[in-house]
Amino acid sequence: MILQRGKKEKMNWLIIVALVILGFAFIKMRHIKHKFYLIILLVVILFVYVSATRVLSNKNFDFRSASDIGSAVKLYFSWLGSVGGNFKNIVGHVISMDWNLNKTAT
Repeated sequence: MILQRGKKEKMNWLIIVALVILGFAFIKMRHIKHKFYLIILLVVILFVYVSATRVLSNKNFDFRSASDIGSAVKLYFSWLGSVGGNFKNIVGHVISMDWNLNKTAT
């Protein structure tokens, strides 16, 4: 268990260092277009990192074996698909709601 915790801490530090390097690159960029793309990239990286750690945290995957990597990828994309389906349902319910003003309020 301690060995796994050490690997997770190293991975967290690696992610933090990568984000700091991207942050410095952001500061050095001069064009707005490049800064916008970098912000989008940072948001996507943070979303994938946070969501993958939350989804895969309760599972004991051994990322040295190809079958466990495949299982982890399948689990993550299955979760991502269900998030998309839930988002679609929420948007559908919001669209079908009656958004007119209440007649007693006027």
